[in-house]
Amino acid sequence: MRPAGQLICAFFLLVFFVFTTAAQAADTGPEVPAVETPAGAVGQPADTKGNYFDPDLESILAADPSQYEFLARLTPAEQKELARLIKKRVDEESGVVVSIMTVGSRIVPAVISAQFAKSMEPSTVARISDKVSVGKAIAIAKRLDADFLAEVAVYQDPQKVAAVVEGLPDDDLVEITEILFLKKDYRVVAGFSDGLSPEKLTRVAERIDDPATLIEIARHMQNREKVVAVAIALSDDYLLGFMDLLSSGDDYGLAAEVGRAMDTDRQVRLLDRLDPEKAARLASLYPPETIARIMEKINNDKLVDIARLLSPETIARVMEITDNNRVVTIAGLLPPETMGRVSQALNAQSINRLIPLLSREQVLTALPYIDLTKFQKDWPDLTPETKDMLRDMGRDYPPLEEAVRAIE
Repeated sequence: MRPAGQLICAFFLLVFFVFTTAAQAADTGPEVPAVETPAGAVGQPADTKGNYFDPDLESILAADPSQYEFLARLTPAEQKELARLIKKRVDEESGVVVSIMTVGSRIVPAVISAQFAKSMEPSTVARISDKVSVGKAIAIAKRLDADFLAEVAVYQDPQKVAAVVEGLPDDDLVEITEILFLKKDYRVVAGFSDGLSPEKLTRVAERIDDPATLIEIARHMQNREKVVAVAIALSDDYLLGFMDLLSSGDDYGLAAEVGRAMDTDRQVRLLDRLDPEKAARLASLYPPETIARIMEKINNDKLVDIARLLSPETIARVMEITDNNRVVTIAGLLPPETMGRVSQALNAQSINRLIPLLSREQVLTALPYIDLTKFQKDWPDLTPETKDMLRDMGRDYPPLEEAVRAIE
């Protein structure tokens, strides 16, 4: 038989022996033979209960003997052989050791598996963890320190990492995440963040309270919907920092996705607190329906800032779906040249609605910025009231008077 096969057989025989010896033991416990000491004398059992533990095996496990009393079912020679096998193969990253330790991890208590894991390379532990049940992986992970788990996460399948850390206490996950942040392993965190529940991810994000790092993770995450869900679940202060940094880094697209998912009142609150330029640029990425709702509630200064960055077509659409009072306010706040460009984008129905709402002065100051052929094209669809108002204004603006005459 090849050495690998012999090793596998030996391991299974040892595990089988461990768990079958209990059935054969007397009520007073397993028989404990005398142990030959290095000096050749006969030594006594290693603990007060009469159980012997091989010193090398104790060193590898590095735990209180009471945590692995079941090993006392092995003879001293068997314990020594088990210690030798572990030492020999512990750092190997071959399929043999992974297979052996995977099976062993399924059988032995988690505390023992955790002690084995501490003696291995993180990459090996990652491969083993990928093959055991999530429940067992969580039980083992709870007994490993955060630094080691952070190293394991680098090598492990992201979906398995997500399943495991979802079951860890928030404190542990925060510590693991902060360690990975320090190493700038953003892709690793993003990988398992994609698989975490929004609730878990939100709690951890709030605990870490680092908007800049959260943005780095968001940039690498595949699940944008989860990024948005977590962001809007954050407090206003945290979310403000998140949105502000996104805007500073020209990540307006992601910021707009988050903004669009919020209710209007919260959008207005955050836009009011953002730098005016950033707020305007962010709002300009929203659909007209959202902008219209915001403009109904936002202060006039911010309204002008936002409108300045909007296309004439967008402003026209916003005015079409905004109530009359706010339309008058918007028109009064916008410069004449802006209103002129907006008028170019209005359809006949919107012109019929807008002209009667505006003052004569507002229309006259905007006329120099309007291509009058626009009115000529829409003339057949204008109401008699609108036509009369335009004819009257033509007396004070000759180019309009000439345009009207040309079509009548």
